[in-house]
Amino acid sequence: SEKQIAESKKRYEKQKEHSRTPLVMRNIARIYDIKEINDSAILFYNQALLMSTKKGNTKSSNNIISELGCLYYEVGELKKAKPFLLSLTSSSYKVSNALLYLGLIYDAKNNKDSALYFLNQALVDKDMIRKSVAHKTLSKLEQEKGNEAKATYHQKQYQILQDSIQAMIQTENLKEDHQTYNYERLKKDYAILQQENHNYRKG
Repeated sequence: SEKQIAESKKRYEKQKEHSRTPLVMRNIARIYDIKEINDSAILFYNQALLMSTKKGNTKSSNNIISELGCLYYEVGELKKAKPFLLSLTSSSYKVSNALLYLGLIYDAKNNKDSALYFLNQALVDKDMIRKSVAHKTLSKLEQEKGNEAKATYHQKQYQILQDSIQAMIQTENLKEDHQTYNYERLKKDYAILQQENHNYRKG
């Protein structure tokens, strides 16, 4: 009947709209991010941000901005990363990983005071990998300033976190499901952290 056809069309349009929600777009972006297909990841993050902004979902938008800003940093697009991440510092809903990446950006630009400020702020982050990067970079900066005691403290904290991260990865390796975003991101972040010439200061 015409009524059934109309209802079917309505269900189809609803499913179609659901398939293009910000959450779906963000999750696709994350998949491309993990696979290091950066152009596609950036494309879908931007689509997710546009849709989230139109829906007025501030929390979702801030999370997407944070992930997109960090990705821009990782691919060396510091000029694009900085305004995204800075926009979160004045938001009522702050995203902690933005603080770390801002610290790294300011370090790359040789603005040491701002780097120290944001990296110290980033130490409240519960993510061990990001926190360890903050300690490692703070150790370097304090060493450059001649603050041996602070440099040694941050280096010790970095090593403690490294040991914890290694133990966590070994535990995760025992689990059957290795396909979650968090686990894959953990492996990627840890691999990046271990690279001697990682482009933290790529500009």
